[in-house]
Amino acid sequence: TMYSAQYKNQPNKDWPDKVVSVCEAVRTVLEVTEDNNNNNLVPILATLVRQGNMLEQALQRIQKLRDCGRQNECDNGLRYILYSVDVNLLFNIALGTYDFDLVLMVAEKSQKDPKEYLPILNAYKAMPSDYMKYSIDKDLKRYDSALSHIAKCPDNFEECLKLIQDQRLFKQGMLLFPKGSDNYKSVCKIYGEYLDSKRYYLEASYLFEQAGDYESAVRTSERACSWERAGNLARRAGWSRDQLDQLFKDLAAKLEEMDRGMESALIWKEWLQDAEESIAVLARTKCWSECLRQVRQLGRDDLLETHLLPALQDRKQILQSTISANIDKINEQVKRLEAIRAERSTRMLQQHQDDQEDMEVDGRNLDDADLFSDTTSVGGGGSVATSAARSKSTLATRTSGRSKSGKGRRKQER
Repeated sequence: TMYSAQYKNQPNKDWPDKVVSVCEAVRTVLEVTEDNNNNNLVPILATLVRQGNMLEQALQRIQKLRDCGRQNECDNGLRYILYSVDVNLLFNIALGTYDFDLVLMVAEKSQKDPKEYLPILNAYKAMPSDYMKYSIDKDLKRYDSALSHIAKCPDNFEECLKLIQDQRLFKQGMLLFPKGSDNYKSVCKIYGEYLDSKRYYLEASYLFEQAGDYESAVRTSERACSWERAGNLARRAGWSRDQLDQLFKDLAAKLEEMDRGMESALIWKEWLQDAEESIAVLARTKCWSECLRQVRQLGRDDLLETHLLPALQDRKQILQSTISANIDKINEQVKRLEAIRAERSTRMLQQHQDDQEDMEVDGRNLDDADLFSDTTSVGGGGSVATSAARSKSTLATRTSGRSKSGKGRRKQER
């Protein structure tokens, strides 16, 4: 379900489809209660048809009835299936059973034109058994089954390879032939070529090795930067000394580019027998401790002056320039932050002053209202006082409204 990730500790149950469960339950009961007259044949066929993927089993039931000589029941069952299922689909399923009698029976009951299916069936019948099954499965797009049949046809191995390559059935193909056989090696080779095209270089190298193609195995191992494997395969392939040296140099250069200096130095020291270049690689890739250890092991203090110290000086300058650039960048950002804070403080101070002015204006308006109420109360008594209080409240409300509108106006101006 959509919330299954929230309940990782609970086992995930695969609930069966309701239609499948009901059909299986009904079919079980019908099969138990079925008598010799096959009164339950149509309901049983209905459950098989409703499940969708059980049409072949339905045809097999009809085929058994035909073999037992119950032609009338066979016709009734087949008539029901043809009424419920598309004719072409049922014809293909019957064809997939490799039983041409059943295919003809379905074709005849479906009123298909014999000119459509007879030439096809005759062409299949003229083929050897395994090749016929391969051809039928291929036409029905059942490629796994087609591969299992074409693999039994030694004279059609090229066609088998093409099927494996077109449908990417490499793993299935490897299981169909004895390990170490020529056919097995051929499948491994095309599988390696496929993985090489997808840039799975190390996996392709193993498959080329299984195929006995050491040249391709070395090439893909080199692309995968699996330097130990590449060197071992090159020696097994019988490469000359010059070829090996060139391979080792290419591997060392590629490892140095990938900042794998320790491995590159190991190739120079042990495979190419060049200790000085090994120290130079360690210095260029900033492996200072190992570089110093090898210098002391060789007893060549002059290499400190020619390789290690210049590399340290270059590294020092790079770090100094990087630190200086970072400091300048931080100072610039700090200045910008200070300017923003100062601007914000000024804006907040101005807003506070505006609020104070509004409050002073509101206070003066209220004082005037008190003065008016005292003046009018002399002639009017209690009713005048009530009127004054009401006018005071109204004035305060109007003053507050003017204050708010003034604030909004100043805010828009800013």
